Amino acid sequence: MRKTERTARKRHVCDFCQADIAIGERYIDGFHIYDGDPCPWQAHLDCQVLADWMANESGEPGVPPFSDWEPDDDFALVPEKRIEFDRLVARAAAAT
Repeated sequence: MRKTERTARKRHVCDFCQADIAIGERYIDGFHIYDGDPCPWQAHLDCQVLADWMANESGEPGVPPFSDWEPDDDFALVPEKRIEFDRLVARAAAAT
């Protein structure tokens, strides 16, 4: 797995919250192989932090877009993580 922090030279879409990553914004450019398939992704820094926490808590190797998660899927979010999850889901909703 590779996770590199970069500065966007073009617009990207965060694979977790689905909102734009603006030109000039710092983001994570990631890549891993899952079941033999290449899986590249881009993510806001704060989305990546929450996704890493969610993957660690669930024991799953990856995290689907936040819009596909119910807060109680597989684990109960601790209060500060639930607040962060709700904030990022709201950002995603505003982007659509």
